[in-house]
Amino acid sequence: MKKFALTAAGVFVAGLASAPFAVAAPAGPSTAADTIKTLQASGYKVILNRVGNAPLANCSVVSVRPGRAITETVPAGGGDTVDKVIYTTVFVDIDC
Repeated sequence: MKKFALTAAGVFVAGLASAPFAVAAPAGPSTAADTIKTLQASGYKVILNRVGNAPLANCSVVSVRPGRAITETVPAGGGDTVDKVIYTTVFVDIDC
């Protein structure tokens, strides 16, 4: 089951590539810490949902879910404004 969960997380991470930030999918099963580091290195703000209290090194990824883009309104010239994406959140569910 853990292998499936990690593979599903890797597939989801690859699917995030179409989001505002490009994400490189892990080459194979990875640890929860590796998944979190990959997402953070790609510009995502990771929000962990954790079950259990074991160290992160002993946790496995259950799912990775998209969050929302956090934006700010900035001037676009001529009195217009546009929403600029500051960062995008992603939720990582882990089981420890």
